[in-house]
Amino acid sequence: TNISARDLPKPVRAIELGFVEVRELSRTYADVAPGATLALIGSSGHLEISVREGSAAERLGVRRGAKVVVRGETPR
Repeated sequence: TNISARDLPKPVRAIELGFVEVRELSRTYADVAPGATLALIGSSGHLEISVREGSAAERLGVRRGAKVVVRGETPR
């Protein structure tokens, strides 16, 4: 994505892309099982939504420009 790590709410509660919701940021691809969808901060410092050992574009049916919703902690 073009969402930088510094622009993310703290803490991240959910990331929505297509019909999938990811509930937390992973640190590495190894944090999830093969085929699982994950979100992490890539080496460029931006939010990435990926599928371990797969294609998030194919799995989620999304393309460049797809809407990404990031939710932080709900205010009290």
